Amino acid sequence: MANFTVEKLSGEPIVLFTALEGYRISADLPASIEAAVAMIDRQPQPVYYIQNLVQMAADMNEIAQAANMLARNESPLYHHPNIGLVIVVTGDPTIKMAFQGMHSQMYGNLESKSFDTLDAALEFARSGR
Repeated sequence: MANFTVEKLSGEPIVLFTALEGYRISADLPASIEAAVAMIDRQPQPVYYIQNLVQMAADMNEIAQAANMLARNESPLYHHPNIGLVIVVTGDPTIKMAFQGMHSQMYGNLESKSFDTLDAALEFARSGR
């Protein structure tokens, strides 16, 4: 069983990824990227890609591995043409700091937002800002 879900919210330009309890970057990230790309490829317009990472635990090595896979590989998910904005939901200050670091040229100047709660992230996306 997968330790994540990827869903398109009905009637909204939002794709929601949720890392479930037990999600491990080293084991689950490749499959979760594949599932997210498949979902985002099918969208007729750019979407907000919200990653709910509230239940995910990761160390600095795992976070660096994820950042490279998501923003710097051959076809980086975070730079998918159908993603209007990457939004992360986490209370983990290390993950928030990693996303801030992805605003650098090394990661393609990724524009992203972070929120402590899924409700706040959804409110932001629904406001169209």
